[in-house]
Amino acid sequence: MDDSGFAKFITDWQDDVINDYYSDKADFEKKIEKEVKKTKIMKNLSRISGIGTISAFEIVSIVVQPRRFKNKGKYLTWTSQNQQIKFHR
Repeated sequence: MDDSGFAKFITDWQDDVINDYYSDKADFEKKIEKEVKKTKIMKNLSRISGIGTISAFEIVSIVVQPRRFKNKGKYLTWTSQNQQIKFHR
């Protein structure tokens, strides 16, 4: 395989990988939207300006059960102590 054939092979492979990524991403986003619609907590979170479906899913996935916090102050304390959590934007 000459240099131009190898470069084409690599370019085609990269295109396939990128296309697979976007296809998988779209599939996951559809599944997440479906789950958000089924769950009251995620549905309510997703309606908050700036959160949306993906972030609502992430919040519930990380927090798991928000009712475990006695009040919103306890929740805010917990989130401020967990600053390493980065949400999708």
